[in-house]
Amino acid sequence: MPPSTRAAALFALLVLLALCPAVAALAGPPAAPSSPTPGPSSPSPTPSSTPSSTPSPSTAPALILVRAGDTVEGIAARLGLSPAQLRAQNGLADGAPAPVGALLEVPLRAGEQVSGGLVLSLSGEARLSVAGAPERPVGAGEAVPVGALLCTGAEGYLTVRMAWNAREGGHDDVNLMPGTCVTLAAAHARPGARLSVLQLQRGSVVVPPQRLGEAGGTVTVQTPEGVSTAEAGGFRVHREAAASRTEALDTPMVVLGQGVEQPLAAGEGSRVSAGQPPSRPVLLLRAGQPVSPAPGAELRRAELRWTAVERALSYQVELAVTEDFRELVLLDQAGDRRYAPERLSLPYRVPGLHWRVSPVDRTGFIGLPSEGRPLALPRGIGP
Repeated sequence: MPPSTRAAALFALLVLLALCPAVAALAGPPAAPSSPTPGPSSPSPTPSSTPSSTPSPSTAPALILVRAGDTVEGIAARLGLSPAQLRAQNGLADGAPAPVGALLEVPLRAGEQVSGGLVLSLSGEARLSVAGAPERPVGAGEAVPVGALLCTGAEGYLTVRMAWNAREGGHDDVNLMPGTCVTLAAAHARPGARLSVLQLQRGSVVVPPQRLGEAGGTVTVQTPEGVSTAEAGGFRVHREAAASRTEALDTPMVVLGQGVEQPLAAGEGSRVSAGQPPSRPVLLLRAGQPVSPAPGAELRRAELRWTAVERALSYQVELAVTEDFRELVLLDQAGDRRYAPERLSLPYRVPGLHWRVSPVDRTGFIGLPSEGRPLALPRGIGP
């Protein structure tokens, strides 16, 4: 079943799994996660088909991130502009430096096109707001123009595809967790390169790692406190009270704030508080491993177990309908190495499920996820 079709019907019928072997049918929404703190996504095979529609080109300008060591003159030379042109377009006074971490507007380069975004998959509810138009519900397969505000509901999980390059087949995907609002600030591609920029107002986003063999793309997430960016994905960004938190999972990246650039290695995190530079890197907790149910076992009891992780205060549990965890259906917290809710509402018309768990430390950083483990729905349930 294509992702858009599966997402559209995801919660048409739900299954109740109680703490007993019996399985009963239940129509109703899934339990909301205790907080929008997501886990990362893992690599998966390249999909066999492309989206049914691609985002419409836009005339919006491109954006470029000012990194440590950049100068107005150096940026202008790389783009074939005069420093005066670059300053005028971005309101920079003559002689003023380009602030590290700033996103400057620049003209599109030869062969570069602004693509916008596309809602690749959705479970639950989400809304789209475009300048000059009233806010409205959005569904899978719909275009997200540059400048649009996209918000998920309290039980909504959404994947947006950006910087689609039809000629090369590359794209940037970002997962929005429940209660998240982002503005698509930029999404443009040229041969061999892509750049997508999201402004995160609240909630959490996960940038999956790029698939093996895929052309490189840079995804940048801007918050009121700072900027997080990586060339190959594989990171999370969360809004907190007057702070933002970044966790590098699969690849090196940088976090910028107050003119300071902080590199992160894979497996490190950093927090940026309002008016402060990024914190020194924090080592993320390593993952425990799933214990039960066994791989591929039928999920007849609402109970998941895993090995304990030293210094973990709690754990984050994820359930998804895809092995790359880009289509989540549950995100919840567990206080120890066992997740056993009184009831567990799951999608009906899917071939199976996958679950994994991540440790959470005492300062709120979510660690590396465990390997995903497949689950089968009981016989008679599913497509």
